[in-house]
Amino acid sequence: MKKIFACFAIAFVLVAFSLPVYGQLNAEGLKVGLQFNGLYPLDEFYLEKNFDAFDFSFLGRGYFRFDIAKGLQGEVGAGYGRYQGKDFADMYGVTSAKYSTDIIPIDFRFLISLKETEKWNPYLFIGGGGLHYDLKKYDSPNALDYQNPQETVEEEGWTAIVPAGIGAKVKLSETVLLEILASFTYSFTENLNSYKTKDTPNDA
Repeated sequence: MKKIFACFAIAFVLVAFSLPVYGQLNAEGLKVGLQFNGLYPLDEFYLEKNFDAFDFSFLGRGYFRFDIAKGLQGEVGAGYGRYQGKDFADMYGVTSAKYSTDIIPIDFRFLISLKETEKWNPYLFIGGGGLHYDLKKYDSPNALDYQNPQETVEEEGWTAIVPAGIGAKVKLSETVLLEILASFTYSFTENLNSYKTKDTPNDA
């Protein structure tokens, strides 16, 4: 079960505003939005320590959204955030080390409408894209120092990602929408927390 959850990162959108070209909730036309997400990284440290590995992570994201067909929209987005937490160096008798990695995701998503009314619109989404990661901090001593044999970790690079989730749009006015969503993002690397092993899933 842990491996299933480790395939995904949970990102709760605390605030997401969308500015449609027209007043109706599902009107045709280009829409522009901003999101702020609180992240819960899933990696080797979280599998071992659960919430004890937590340190606040975030992602800010902007997007353009457009209609493809009735009940189906496309979305192009990009953002900047920080993926961070604490490792399990305390297993070796030292203080847990903190790591911090800058992330820049760029993705395309399909939004599938579940119900359309004048006031709100729940939807599902799935997409794909790329993520640039760059380790900015990893305290020493850390878990990697004690790993034997030590796995090679790339501190900076690109990886593919697959985001998916569910959300709802709520009409606040003729030109402003509020969105709340929960999403899960799978990455194709173990390097986001600067630590990897051969028998654990990718970071997410």
